[in-house]
Amino acid sequence: LMALNAVIVPLAIIIIWVLVNKKSLMGEYRAGIWRNIFLAYSFLLIIWLAVYRLPDLARSFIASFQ
Repeated sequence: LMALNAVIVPLAIIIIWVLVNKKSLMGEYRAGIWRNIFLAYSFLLIIWLAVYRLPDLARSFIASFQ
């Protein structure tokens, strides 16, 4: 389940990022520079955590079946 989050959460952040920057959808409430910086930081943090923790999660997942 945790390994699935490593895929779903970055995709969710990308979808949110695209939607909050779409002028036809958000109009005058479109994301500003600080929100974009926060979303970029969040995306990079989630990717780093996924890459850093993925081997441990894979080992524990495999161990749960043995």
